Amino acid sequence: MNPFFYTCPVLVAAGLVLHIVGMATPSWLRGIENERTLSFGLWESCIDSECKTYLSKQSDLQACEAFSVLAIVPALAALILCSVHALQANAEESSRKKQIHIAIALCLLSGIAVLICIFVWRFSCVDVYGISDFLGYSFYLSLVGGILMFASCGMLEAYKRHAFPVQYTVLS
Repeated sequence: MNPFFYTCPVLVAAGLVLHIVGMATPSWLRGIENERTLSFGLWESCIDSECKTYLSKQSDLQACEAFSVLAIVPALAALILCSVHALQANAEESSRKKQIHIAIALCLLSGIAVLICIFVWRFSCVDVYGISDFLGYSFYLSLVGGILMFASCGMLEAYKRHAFPVQYTVLS
């Protein structure tokens, strides 16, 4: 197998772990007000070290949560598909090529879902909380996770071009 292929599952797994950790931690937005540290996440907000889940949620926050969770499913499916592709080394070429096309689409879909969550949070949810001191580490973890999903698309595309070269026939 090609090194491009082996890097893809590593990138997807790393991106998935970073995104899940970013999604689960309450530090998407941080600020200080009246000498108290405030932090807001997708699921809860914290004042100093006391965290509480949101009782009511804005529709923007619900959209962030939904796209954040939706990004996990295609990434897991892409990991499974890459495993199947590696195990079926002797399978028909057209079947293996379809697996790579589907894995590229799944990684792309996961990256897009993460980026939608990131953009909605940055340009909508930050205004709701009224503090804009700085974006927290959770935001950046999910952002890097989404970027790794897109990078895995590039690796799979490079693998596909190397493993399945296009055959041209010349008509005379």
